[in-house]
This record gives sequence, C-alpha cells and structure tokens, in this order.
Amino acid sequence: IFSGLRRGEIGGLKWDDVDFESSIITVKRSLKYIPGEKTFEGNTKTYGSMRSIKLPDFIFELFKSYRVWQLEERFKVGDRWINADYIFTKWNGEPMNLDTTGKYLKKFTEKHNLKPVHLHSLRHTNATILIASGVDLKTVSTRLGHSNVSTTGDIYAHAINSADAK
Repeated sequence: IFSGLRRGEIGGLKWDDVDFESSIITVKRSLKYIPGEKTFEGNTKTYGSMRSIKLPDFIFELFKSYRVWQLEERFKVGDRWINADYIFTKWNGEPMNLDTTGKYLKKFTEKHNLKPVHLHSLRHTNATILIASGVDLKTVSTRLGHSNVSTTGDIYAHAINSADAK
C-alpha cells in the first residue's frame, strides 16, 4: 500500500535493492509464474517499470526486523537454505510463490471481518491516495512504473475527476 508495486515486483525484491540510508527501494526485476512451472525471475513489465521509490522510514525499520528474523530462519535450516537474496522467501530461501501473499490477505480479511481485498487493490489504493493528495500525474505514473502518463490517466480517471471536483 505504501509502494504501489505490482505483486511480481514485490516478489522480485532482493536485499541489494533496499537502500536503508536513503529509505529507497529499487525495482529491477519481477517474479513470474507459469501454471505448472516454478516461479522464475524475469524483467519488469516495461522498461519504465524499473524505478526507485522513496518509502516512509518506518517501512525500513520493518525491513530491518524482518531481515533479522530471516537470518535466524536461515541459520535454522543451515545448508538447505538457497541463497538467492530475495526478501520474501519460502522457508528455504527460494522465492515465495506469488499467490502466497494473496492467500494470507484473504485469510486476514476474513478473520477480521473486513471487506475482501486483493493485493493488486493496494496498488490502486496507493495511486488513488497520491492523486487525491494532489501529487501530479507524472509523478504517480513514474511511481507506478507506467510507460506513459496516459496509461495512469486512463486507469485512474475516476480519482482524477474526484480530486478535480475538490
């Protein structure tokens, strides 16, 4: 919700993509999945999808805590750990299945009697909040990794119209 990343971009993040000093993550790759095959690393959706994003400092505090936990888990599994440097992994260091987070989100919303939401909806929420906050469309488009500002305008016309009405 804070980054506006696509799920494959989230899955493709590696620890080298995290700049703790500047509070910036860099999107360089995306995880892909073909039914019946393993998850694999690929390019981002478009060239413009490779980008750097500034995030709130508290996100990087969460990253630090998560990194400590992940290193503890890595120590527990020893030589079974596959060191691919991904942030979000299975128990053995392999990249996490792209559906895992969505399944967790579904269970979480059901448990707390919340409206069902898909992971991709959080990307839309991010864009809508930025537009409603007066962030210019070019900046929103760049943050989302859209190749053209017109793509962002077409997808978020409702949010733009609402912001314009305000």
